[in-house]
Amino acid sequence: MNRKIYAAIGIFAAVYFVIISFSINRPIMGATTDYTIAAPLLHGGAPIPEHYGSDFGYWHPPLFVLMLGRTMHAFGVSDAAQRLIGIGSFLANLFLLAFIITALSGKNAVKEAVAGLALYALSPYGIQSSMVLEIDTTILISLILLFVLCFIKTWRAMNLKTVLLQ
Repeated sequence: MNRKIYAAIGIFAAVYFVIISFSINRPIMGATTDYTIAAPLLHGGAPIPEHYGSDFGYWHPPLFVLMLGRTMHAFGVSDAAQRLIGIGSFLANLFLLAFIITALSGKNAVKEAVAGLALYALSPYGIQSSMVLEIDTTILISLILLFVLCFIKTWRAMNLKTVLLQ
């Protein structure tokens, strides 16, 4: 990947950090508080009382809740620490998008990469959703982008005859 694309990622990451600095310590509210209750319980191995049922984020696969539990164990239970997964996902998404765009457009597709990165990095949805404790707006997007990148790389490595005959 071109050095200019890495520079663009750095600039967008810096802009992102300036924007989130205004809201990173705001209280976590609403349905996402379920995760803040479930994560330490799962991480600590404590049983969940039956009457809680599915009220604490257990209808999702456990990856996010387990990651949140590890994050809380390592960095504490502050609102900012709990948002580290979303922040990490946002930054990973910048790299994954750059890799996808360069895989589709060529290694020197600087204009295409910067335009694509700008659409994601400066969108209110992308920024605000990284601050929400939710699997759907954090690690799920990263995993989908990783799948798309792997699909593109795999598809390019195969020829049409191999794909159609299997």
